[in-house]
Amino acid sequence: MNCVERKNYGTAKAYADDVRQWVALTQAWMLEQHRGFSQAFRPIHPINLQQNINPNPGAPLPAQFARRIMLRIGINGNGPQLQTIITQEYQIPSFARRCAAELLDFLILFFWKMIFVYFLVELEIIDLDQYVKILADDVDLTTLIDITQGLFHLELCSKIICGIIEAYCISFGFLGYPIGCTPGKYLMRIQVVSCVSIAPVLGQRDKVTISRLPSVPFGSSLVRALIKNSVFNVLFPLNTLLYFFSYNRAVYDIAAKTIVVSF
Repeated sequence: MNCVERKNYGTAKAYADDVRQWVALTQAWMLEQHRGFSQAFRPIHPINLQQNINPNPGAPLPAQFARRIMLRIGINGNGPQLQTIITQEYQIPSFARRCAAELLDFLILFFWKMIFVYFLVELEIIDLDQYVKILADDVDLTTLIDITQGLFHLELCSKIICGIIEAYCISFGFLGYPIGCTPGKYLMRIQVVSCVSIAPVLGQRDKVTISRLPSVPFGSSLVRALIKNSVFNVLFPLNTLLYFFSYNRAVYDIAAKTIVVSF
């Protein structure tokens, strides 16, 4: 007769932690089995070539920097198309950090706008006296509408220029800032990356596994920046309700296929 040895956990919490760890390991094992089965019966095209990248083969990479690079080769009428996909674990930043980064970017842009307007006034290119009317006590609605219509094209040009600058920073970097970062995002240690696919990390709620491109395409960055600057800023503070998608993604993140992560 075989006797099964019973382990004394002492507390219910210790038992629950052990069961939770066993479930996570079982799910990871099942995921690897499913992945192996899928690879065995994958189609011929596109061809997936996966390789673990380690810049120093003699020393293992830390867990937070471990990543997998996958080359996707697709065949179409124009010939083979090579695409690099990087799979890496990231931490999703909090909503407060994203708001702080946006506030810093706004203050920095506002400072440069003030300097630009100052030089335009000194060079007598624009006249601010016509806008002083809105400060008077006897201003009427017609005057406010006329002034607003006169400023509309300037505000539109300002938002387009700011969107182009932000898109350039995200896609190519600017003045030493890394790709995916504006000055505010860099100070808050967050960045924008492309998002081909996203999956949660088992046992870690604040981390996700993201498959991404090496950099965000400029077209996607431009769409993201223009939607955010032209639509979201107008809806403030109601635009905060549009951030509560999965993994703190906003509407413009989903439209541009991007996600904001910590680094």
